[in-house]
Amino acid sequence: MNSHNLFKAIDGTVYYIPEEYSFYDFNTDDESIDPYKINEEERMIRWKSATDNNNNNSNLSNQGEDEIHKQFSKYSQIYIVNSVKAGKTSNYELRLKNEIASLYYDVMKRYNTKTNIIKTESADAIFELGVKIKKNWKLSEKKASTLIIILSGDTSISELLNGSTLDPILHILTVPVGTANALFLKLFKLPKEIKLGEDPKQEKRQIMSDSFFRFVCGDLKLINVPFYIISNKQGIELSKSILLTTTGFHATLLKVASSPEYKKYGVERFVKASGEVINNYKLDNNVKLYNSEGKIYYNGESSYFGIFSTGRLEPTYDISPKSDLKNRAFLSIKENGDRKNFVDKIMYGYGDEKVLLENFKKDENIAYENVDLQDELYLEVTNKDPTDPKRDVSICVDGFILNNEDIKDTKSYTYTIKIKTETHSNVRFYTYEKGLYN
Repeated sequence: MNSHNLFKAIDGTVYYIPEEYSFYDFNTDDESIDPYKINEEERMIRWKSATDNNNNNSNLSNQGEDEIHKQFSKYSQIYIVNSVKAGKTSNYELRLKNEIASLYYDVMKRYNTKTNIIKTESADAIFELGVKIKKNWKLSEKKASTLIIILSGDTSISELLNGSTLDPILHILTVPVGTANALFLKLFKLPKEIKLGEDPKQEKRQIMSDSFFRFVCGDLKLINVPFYIISNKQGIELSKSILLTTTGFHATLLKVASSPEYKKYGVERFVKASGEVINNYKLDNNVKLYNSEGKIYYNGESSYFGIFSTGRLEPTYDISPKSDLKNRAFLSIKENGDRKNFVDKIMYGYGDEKVLLENFKKDENIAYENVDLQDELYLEVTNKDPTDPKRDVSICVDGFILNNEDIKDTKSYTYTIKIKTETHSNVRFYTYEKGLYN
């Protein structure tokens, strides 16, 4: 049995991937099967207890006794958060989320009795969980740390941190069940060209099982990542950010794809919604990016603008190779009246990194530069024609569309936000520095 797919817990329970397992067919979505009832023989990862007479792994060293695993018992609380509405919500996807959540729960409860599994069905529920975590942390005498294993997409993580703030000592493991999973892609350093099977469902299962074993076997490390506080001109905080702030095509696409008409399609919703954005929306507004000391990074027309801490917005798409969570860059693409050419430039993100950088460098309609990590930034977006209902001035922060009424100057139709780097944070994320498939 492959040692990379084997774990022996502190009580002797062995977790493993069987050579053959059913967890029903990759290519079917049998709606007659209850996604919340999983038979033992259908599990992707199974386990045998120490009392199981069929357990022939007694010679396997107990990985659960070292210092890394003792940390599990020291957490004041462990939450396994299953964001059931994240990503696709087909029977298959619900079943997979439920299996993975129950798997983490089964392992963690062997180390810590204060392990809870929570299903959330809305952004409000995740936000309220964050509020609860902060309240409990304030009441604790030792200010102990909390482990959060969150099965979600990027937006849910932002919602959690908006509720908890950055004060409680949080250790977060991301499990990728959302639409983009940009944070997971960076933390686990998945190669852009990764392909683990012909069927996307098989690939997703493989990634989830491999990251599970890397976590429970103690191969992951905790790191700090920069956070950004997004506020309006009056200083009222609107959101926290880890990944990106955009306006133009990307933000409008997120806005349209989040409507009920498209949301049901999961990751495919962006492909379906992109046609509507390309054909029906005007995106070329005036954008200005500057810092608190007056340095102007950009000032001009733009139809695609973003400040990226990661440009890895999909497994096979990276629009900002200079960005890696601890380094950020801004990108602006002018449309100049040629929508087809504009879209072709956005598609560079699916291609070779060197070719993308060469194309960006030689194109006078593209601006792409690093932004100092500590700069306090201001982003202004001015609507060129407020009377045109097809002209969109949305601003997106980590998948969340800001309310324009919170950032609007009614006289000039300029929308302004401040982006400040947060230097104080007790939040850390689990990462696999070697890369999951490198």
